Amino acid sequence: MLARLLIGLVVIGAIVMFVRGMRGRATGTAERPAIDARTVRCAHCQVYLPRDEAVEADGRSYCSREHAERARA
Repeated sequence: MLARLLIGLVVIGAIVMFVRGMRGRATGTAERPAIDARTVRCAHCQVYLPRDEAVEADGRSYCSREHAERARA
C-alpha cells in the first residue's frame, strides 16, 4: 500500500515537472532581454557578455567576429 502511494507520487511529480519544462520551452523562444543595461546577448549563440566587449554588426551584438561573419553568410 505504501509502495503504491510512493510510486504514484513520483509519477505525478514527474508529470508536473515535464509539463512545466515544456511550458518553459514554449515561452522561452521569444527574445529575452539582456541581464542588465551593461550586458548584451550574442545573436548567434545567445551567450551574455559585457556590452563593451561585443562586436556590433547589422544592428545586432555578437560575442566574436566569427559569429558576426557567420550571421552575414
